[in-house]
Amino acid sequence: MKSNSVAAVAVSALLLLFSCKTTSKTLKEDTRLTADTGSLSRHEMEAAAEFFGQAIHNSFSQKGVIKDIFVALLPTKNDTTEQIPVAILDNALVQNLSKLGIFTVRTEDRKAALTELQFNLSGFAGNTLSAGNMTSPNYFIKMEITENMFRNNNDRIMEHTINAELRSVETQIVLWGDKKTYQKKLAKQNKVIW
Repeated sequence: MKSNSVAAVAVSALLLLFSCKTTSKTLKEDTRLTADTGSLSRHEMEAAAEFFGQAIHNSFSQKGVIKDIFVALLPTKNDTTEQIPVAILDNALVQNLSKLGIFTVRTEDRKAALTELQFNLSGFAGNTLSAGNMTSPNYFIKMEITENMFRNNNDRIMEHTINAELRSVETQIVLWGDKKTYQKKLAKQNKVIW
């Protein structure tokens, strides 16, 4: 009787071991990693921000405009089914642009700044600020994340694309645009029947 329970535990352990088996490959073997979800990782978003920051800097350098550049960063639009923390991408892009001498105005912070200026100019504040010192950028950056799921040789592939554009505020002409695409093979769900 005791040997039957030991055998049952051993079989259960083997079933558990095989049902939890992962098919992940190392980054050196394959750039398309296997994942439980296809969501973008922090590393991928930071790498995309570094790529976009350098490309935007190069675009300005080619035009001979590289000193005292101010751009407005619109909040990244997440057009996917995943809850992607887009603030990671936005923050990394701001940091990369700043290192390259391109300064960023956060459009979502403008309303709070205007409210504070209005209060300051009302006379209730001890020190007064100048209302005319806010920087109005000539360019803005618009980013959007999209997704696509497809099958390849019975594997489910999740593809996320980060699209970025640099536009003129005055003309709305796209001065630069590029994209980064990341693909992941989704982990197969093993079904265990009890």
